Amino acid sequence: MPDGHLLPHAQQTLVSMSSDLPFGRAVKHLERTLGVVVHASTARRQTFAVGQRMLEVQNTQAQPLSACPEEHASERMAMSSDGSMVPRVRRRVGGGQGSGDW
Repeated sequence: MPDGHLLPHAQQTLVSMSSDLPFGRAVKHLERTLGVVVHASTARRQTFAVGQRMLEVQNTQAQPLSACPEEHASERMAMSSDGSMVPRVRRRVGGGQGSGDW
């Protein structure tokens, strides 16, 4: 296989290890676990390429949020399901002893 062309499992393992370990140690660990021999520069390139693709996906997913139209304050409405935003009205309660304004 040409330099930098790895099977999906080997690439995933290499990139995962290279994101946590120095590239040289990740390469040694990859050789020990999967028997795949690559150079540290390959690990660096592969990890950088995957990181760039992940960043592009993240930015693409975030763009619809920036395209939302701006909402005017007058179009917003505050609501409360428990009635706590209903103003209190003073009224006479009962007519017996101890009655008063509530």
